[in-house]
Amino acid sequence: MNELTERAGGACELCGSESGLEAVSVDVGGPQDPANRVLACGACGPEIESGASLEGAHWYCLQEAVWSAVPAVQVVAYRMLHRVQGQSWATD
Repeated sequence: MNELTERAGGACELCGSESGLEAVSVDVGGPQDPANRVLACGACGPEIESGASLEGAHWYCLQEAVWSAVPAVQVVAYRMLHRVQGQSWATD
């Protein structure tokens, strides 16, 4: 996880929070290397993995995350944007 934390600068790669960081796999069952994972905070991680309804205002951060240079972050941001597509900002 050190390589992932270093890549992320010690913050959630989606919203920038430094609280409750955990590695989340982009491809469940896929390789567990940093290229296939994102560093997510305690708010983002559980919502990414659970498939539960999302707190739309929190996910406004995706407008920035989707432009990440890290492919795994792009994938997660794209997936999450589709889950919040009812929000007007998400369609931009």
